[in-house]
Amino acid sequence: MVHPLRVALILAELYADQESIIAGILHDVVEDTPVTLRDVEENFGTEVALLVDGLTKLRKLPKGTGWEGAQKENLRKLFLSAAQDPRVVIVKLADRLHNMRTIQYLPADKQKRVAKETLDIYAPLAHRLGVYRIRWELEDLAFKTLYPEQYEYISTLVNQKLRGQREVIEEARTKVEDMLRARGMEAKVEGRMKHLYSVYTKMLTQNKTIDEIFDLMGLRIILNTEEECYVTLGLVHAVWPPIPGRLKDYIALPKPNFYQSLHTTVIGPKGLPLEVQIRTWYMHQVAEYGVAAHWAYKEGVTPKSTLERINWLEQVFAFEDEKVKSTDEITEAVMDTLKEEILVFTPKGDVVSLPKGATVLDFAYRIHTEIGHHAVGARVNGAWVPLDKQLEMGDRVEIITSKNRSGPSIEWLKIVKTAHAADKINSWFRKRDRQEIIEDSRKLLEESLKRYDLTYQEFIDTLKSKNMNVESTLINILKNQSSLDLVLRNLGLIAPELAKDEESKTVATKEQTSVSSVTGIPYRLAKCCSPLPPEDIVGVVESGHGIVVHAADCKNVSDASKTISLSWDQLHGAKNKDGYPVDIKITARDRLGLLADIGSVFAVAGLNIDKITVQRRQRIEQIKILVEVKLKNKDDFQVILNKLSEMPEIIEVVKGKQ
Repeated sequence: MVHPLRVALILAELYADQESIIAGILHDVVEDTPVTLRDVEENFGTEVALLVDGLTKLRKLPKGTGWEGAQKENLRKLFLSAAQDPRVVIVKLADRLHNMRTIQYLPADKQKRVAKETLDIYAPLAHRLGVYRIRWELEDLAFKTLYPEQYEYISTLVNQKLRGQREVIEEARTKVEDMLRARGMEAKVEGRMKHLYSVYTKMLTQNKTIDEIFDLMGLRIILNTEEECYVTLGLVHAVWPPIPGRLKDYIALPKPNFYQSLHTTVIGPKGLPLEVQIRTWYMHQVAEYGVAAHWAYKEGVTPKSTLERINWLEQVFAFEDEKVKSTDEITEAVMDTLKEEILVFTPKGDVVSLPKGATVLDFAYRIHTEIGHHAVGARVNGAWVPLDKQLEMGDRVEIITSKNRSGPSIEWLKIVKTAHAADKINSWFRKRDRQEIIEDSRKLLEESLKRYDLTYQEFIDTLKSKNMNVESTLINILKNQSSLDLVLRNLGLIAPELAKDEESKTVATKEQTSVSSVTGIPYRLAKCCSPLPPEDIVGVVESGHGIVVHAADCKNVSDASKTISLSWDQLHGAKNKDGYPVDIKITARDRLGLLADIGSVFAVAGLNIDKITVQRRQRIEQIKILVEVKLKNKDDFQVILNKLSEMPEIIEVVKGKQ
């Protein structure tokens, strides 16, 4: 019982509500005992049961899931529960804090795993909820576990540095207290020390020495009103000159996790830099305890009403297409929100929080999906910038849109940095691809149905009369999951004999590029890879081109959602007597009579060259030759490849235009 009670004590120190404290005591009971969620609900109420459910690890996971996979699934459940009630995360943070305080009792390998997860997930979560008191302790405990040598080194540096600063801090504290007392203002003035992990990351990421960290130790001034905060700021600046660019007003512009305070760095006693934080008592409670302080100190503020203000949770769980996100998608979205943030402004002065490194395009999608889809540029601080411009803290951003833009570009996925924007772009393409597939099926079916003396409209009307799903039927026919002939027979539109006769017909494109009829739908061979029997092949749906047959390993086949499983047996042109048109690209060192010798290789093999194109590069005495020839199968190509490879001038021979 020690662990649950310690968790409950931490929650009490955070001013958590009654339901959260009870959930802290019971958070392991369903997982480790025969007690069920129904038992919890009957004895402690629905709210407590929902909190315990969100904290209970999943028991039934697929075999072979492994520790990392199990943790992802459990995090997914936690995040989904947090979207409904953020108290789940507060209880989980208290649970993790006590786990980290007792981490020395775990095996060494598990200590590392738990500490890394704490540093990657739970400390940033504490930051985003404004629970700095927990965040700092989690970071320092994880730092000590993962990097013990660095921890000891930083600890020694900080202690050495503080020996010379404590007198300065005490002198400054006394000066401020006397100054405020003389003006009749009640205040608490205390020294504060920067946490070790924070010192370590600043030294590491900003390449600073311990002497270059100004806020290693500072003053915190806690007052009763906002007005007193600004008055005190003026008094501090009157006594000690401020360092330019170091004033931050988080009272006028609170952080997304509700943090408010005035920060300034001055040249303090003995000429040493001194950071000063100025806040009210209420702001101090929020800084220490985060969202829990709102529930405890503001009348009418509840966990659920607070959720409406925690917009990063809303961003994570703004599901597209009403589809539940996968574990990896949710984890990615949450991790995206846990990155270091920047605050930027809309033209109306509204504040938008984005992860550091976010671009103009990320901002556009954060404002509204349609603004993102139709963005063509932006003005940042009055200057025109492209969509890939990275934003900085305090930028004022105005998105420029155009009605002429039909939608996003696939290249935008390389520009955006947030999972939110990428999800919106991917969703647009999924919807567009489905519409294009349907349009392609209409065009192809119109041609195919003519051979049965049927019109497209007659086909659609019959589908509707039979209460069949028109969209799904068209897509299944196009993707070769349903035979057009079979569908027509089932609808009673053609007789079985007619279907058998029509099945053997083939059609050709205007380009005469070996297009065959598969289950009534025309196909053509791709020129980029020129597939030949018995190579593995796939069909690719290309807008405006119908179905194009590629070699399965063709590098131009990248979108698996548009591919169709095919075999050569399905292609009625597979037994084509003249063979298939194939492009063979030859790279060689040029010499007199080379083309004639290459031509003889094809002639000896009994093959007629349909067309030959030559490109010479004089500076490097190299020649590129493109030969168009008909081959029956891959063996024919192998014969040509072997013969050409015997010629010393030949550098490379490849099939297709890749």
